[in-house]
Amino acid sequence: MVSLHDVTMSVASKDRIRVVDINTVVRFTQCGDVVTAAYGGGAILNGFLVGVLERSTLTFSYVQIATDRTIDAGRSIASIRRREDGLLELEERFSLVQP
Repeated sequence: MVSLHDVTMSVASKDRIRVVDINTVVRFTQCGDVVTAAYGGGAILNGFLVGVLERSTLTFSYVQIATDRTIDAGRSIASIRRREDGLLELEERFSLVQP
């Protein structure tokens, strides 16, 4: 099982409807299978996620506020893999829900 404890990731690409972009940085913590993260940068003022990691799949909920004060929330399922260069890659499939 991969660990996300003390891992910091940058966003490599974005979906056309999201405000998370290459300037967004995500800082993870993990205790057992529970994962939390805080993120921000670019158009994101603050964002938080909480979820469960099972093997290489992270299932989580998130809430974020953009610099324009838009609040978004949703659920995601992300696949995590270690690339050949040793870095972790997280590929996310999300659904947006208004809080």
